[in-house]
Amino acid sequence: MNTMKKQTLTQYLLAAALLAPVVPAVAQENPFSETPATAGSWKQSDWYGWVHDGAFPWIYSVDHSWQKVGPAGPGGFWLWDRDLGWAWMDPERYPELFTSARNAWLAFESNEGGTRNFIDTTIGRELSYEQSPPSSTPRRNGFRLSNAQIPFAEIIS
Repeated sequence: MNTMKKQTLTQYLLAAALLAPVVPAVAQENPFSETPATAGSWKQSDWYGWVHDGAFPWIYSVDHSWQKVGPAGPGGFWLWDRDLGWAWMDPERYPELFTSARNAWLAFESNEGGTRNFIDTTIGRELSYEQSPPSSTPRRNGFRLSNAQIPFAEIIS
């Protein structure tokens, strides 16, 4: 992506993140609804890999663990990830994504042995996050990860 387009999209995403509390959210759309199930209820997305969307808006990705699909926007959607916070996903740009918590573009490199590896393309730094085990499932009153509980009200307004 050329630098000008990246800067313009970054400005749009920052403005959207700042205005999120005052602008009504766009309806959530399942980005995997058109992907046919191939192994039970698992789907193999041509751009995101193996996913399970049976608990939508929560999805489980083999590479990324549990994530929550948020509002859609021009060409993409917001996704909440326990390590990255809110990230802007665009099927045309993935494995590159924008994370509002870091105010940076990250490129997903790999998932090796349960550790997700990214490159912060803004500063060229490598980042690694341990993946949640599959047994960590979303719950009605929050998302339980080991001994930590994150209430939905604190994640999504």
